[in-house]
Amino acid sequence: MAEEEAHGRPFATAQEGQPISRHRWRRKCETGLATDGWSPVPTQIVSNEEYRPLPPTPAQQAVAHRLRETSRLHAKTLGMTRWQFLSSACGMAAAFLVMNEVFGDFFDVDPVEAWEVAAAAERRPPGQFIFDVQAHHVAAPRQFPYLLQLRSVARRFNPDVGDSRRMEELYLENYVKEVFLDGQHSAPRQDGTLTKWSGRPRISKSRRGKGIRVT
Repeated sequence: MAEEEAHGRPFATAQEGQPISRHRWRRKCETGLATDGWSPVPTQIVSNEEYRPLPPTPAQQAVAHRLRETSRLHAKTLGMTRWQFLSSACGMAAAFLVMNEVFGDFFDVDPVEAWEVAAAAERRPPGQFIFDVQAHHVAAPRQFPYLLQLRSVARRFNPDVGDSRRMEELYLENYVKEVFLDGQHSAPRQDGTLTKWSGRPRISKSRRGKGIRVT
């Protein structure tokens, strides 16, 4: 999500929906901390780190406002902080309920799920289809040791992530093992060029902007 201000200076030229020429971003959790805008789901369009996000619509603002008020009430009643409530299955159910109120009945959720963790867990569907929209591996034998730092970060959230600190952790064989055999993914979307060639990809002007299928 784009920062409204960086290093004490507001953006001078970037407008909503326009390209960003400088890399000045902050994580959604940091925005939530700064604005008290915690939410288990985005309440507006977020940036893909190439364009400034568009401002929230009136309906999106209504979702954010209702979720803020709902979470205050539920958190106080359940004896927890708003952040704890919104991080729980009950918080997710509350977000679905609020979006149903604003946009129409799209989500199959019972109001009791926003109050009782057991009710939310009971309604959780088994065998969910998990689609990872952006997955990567490194083509062997290329060497990018700095990428292993990402594994160190991942281990904070999942101690089962390997810790050999070798490039083999990032190659295709381990990717298949962790994503398809050890993980819960149903299907990942693979980005990048699957090649051993170490040069920069060159795409002719006639092919730019057109989809390229890799099989």
